[in-house]
Amino acid sequence: MTTATCYFDSSALVKRYMSETGTSWVQSWCDDSAQVVALAEIGLVEVTAAFAGKLRGNFITAAMCDEAQQDLLADARAEYVLVAVDRAIVDAAIGLARRYRLRGYDAVHLASAQRLNQAC
Repeated sequence: MTTATCYFDSSALVKRYMSETGTSWVQSWCDDSAQVVALAEIGLVEVTAAFAGKLRGNFITAAMCDEAQQDLLADARAEYVLVAVDRAIVDAAIGLARRYRLRGYDAVHLASAQRLNQAC
C-alpha cells in the first residue's frame, strides 16, 4: 500500500469538521489510512477562527463549535503532519506574496506546502 500526502490549507481542513461543499472529498481522504494530511501549524488557528466565525454568524451552536475544536486538536495530535512555520518559511512566504500577490497566510501555506514537497 502506498501512502500519499496531501497538504490542506485551513479552508480545506475546515470541511472535515463543518459540512460545506467539498466535505465528502475531504472526509474520504481523511478516513483513508493510506493518506496523510499535512498542514502548517498556523492552519490550526485559522480553522479555529473559522469555527468562531460560524458561531458568531449563528450557523452552528456553541456545543458544535466546542466539539469541532476538540476534534481538530485531537486530530492534530494524532493524525496530522504539522509543518512548523519558521523564519525560512516566513522568508519564502514574503517572496511568494510579492511574486504572486498572495494574501499573507495564503503565502505562508504555499511556502509550507513547498517545504513539505521538498521533504517528500
